[in-house]
Amino acid sequence: MHFRKKRLNNKMFIIALVSILFVVTGAGAQRQMEYLGRGVVAVNQGGGKVYIGWRMLGTDPEDIAFNLYRSIGGAKPVKLNKELLTESTNFVDNTACPNQPNSYFVRPIVKGEELEPSAFFTLPANAPVREYISIALQTPAGHRPSDASVGDLDGDGEYEIVLKQEMRPRDNAQRGRTGDRGP
Repeated sequence: MHFRKKRLNNKMFIIALVSILFVVTGAGAQRQMEYLGRGVVAVNQGGGKVYIGWRMLGTDPEDIAFNLYRSIGGAKPVKLNKELLTESTNFVDNTACPNQPNSYFVRPIVKGEELEPSAFFTLPANAPVREYISIALQTPAGHRPSDASVGDLDGDGEYEIVLKQEMRPRDNAQRGRTGDRGP
């Protein structure tokens, strides 16, 4: 009898352990992600060409497609692609008007239905030819820009840039203050 009871306790222990591992493993296997928008961006490549890129989201189905639209100077938006965009989240607009503001947005297509548009990205008139987007900094007197990180801090689906700016930047392995205290 004592042997059977011990064996039963071992089985119950193993069942409980497997159940706990199943719950913990299942919870850990879930994908963690932020709620983000499409993040449409456009840069002037010169020669009347504008590069447009946007995000593929982790929640997008495998068979998603996109239509890309452009509005020149606030006019009615025009679809730029002849066929659904399925292979990439990039596009080069060869018909942009660089001397006017060009606004771009995408609309996902799921199961043949065109869904809500993304937020607009407006490339200003006469935007400089660059392979990046330049962001003007507001650096306080006596400070220098330092480290930066991005994250959606307010939950609106768009990334904010957090920029550390400091006085007398130094390696923290050195002794001494790295900035003055305020009032």
